[in-house]
Amino acid sequence: MSIQLSRRTIMTMVGGAVVGRTSAWGHDLRPDDPDYHFQEYEAIVNRSARAKQVYEWPNIANTLIFANIRNSLNGFQFSYDIPAEEIQVVVQAYSSANPATFDDYIWEKYRFGEALGVRDPQTNEPATRNIFFATPVAYTTLTPGQQPADRNHPFFADTSIEGLQRRRVLFLACHQSTHALASAASASGRNPDQKSVDEIVDEFRQHFLPGIIETPAGVGELVRLQNMGYRLVVNH
Repeated sequence: MSIQLSRRTIMTMVGGAVVGRTSAWGHDLRPDDPDYHFQEYEAIVNRSARAKQVYEWPNIANTLIFANIRNSLNGFQFSYDIPAEEIQVVVQAYSSANPATFDDYIWEKYRFGEALGVRDPQTNEPATRNIFFATPVAYTTLTPGQQPADRNHPFFADTSIEGLQRRRVLFLACHQSTHALASAASASGRNPDQKSVDEIVDEFRQHFLPGIIETPAGVGELVRLQNMGYRLVVNH
């Protein structure tokens, strides 16, 4: 999967989240906000695990992150003999990667494929769906939480968000980037219903992918997770 995205495009898409314009910043997200799912999040990231990694993902054009995560999981399990349940990997998306946490409805309505230069490999046209989410692998014989006994099973090669979630990988969205992306959509004319920025934000937040948890600020969360013992993997 190859995506061409210039730094100028990234800066335009996320507005103040990159260049510091205060107009792009939205309401702060606090732990007592029911939309934060703070207790659920804390329970996941603070659970006992021998291997803890957090991946920084600010650039949607860098899709190598998915292969890196897969290789890391397989390395822990099959080279270092760390049981799957003792591995916790977290991915903090922010900036131009934040749309990867939205569902197909938002991608089509707000034309993220066009805006981000993301092409659908099935059509070679600007993506009108989230091409990062759905697994291409059928798991009809697996129950939730189960892993195949065969090391050669496609399960262990799956680099989709859905497939990695099945291996306990937690994907996070950045609240501030959500606001910045809403502001950019409104300003650029990708706003078919002529909603306010706050209304677009609310719509974005209603259409996160299953399993996504929104954090107050992606760059701040990277520090918090490192303070909890997670090792940072940088992916620009």
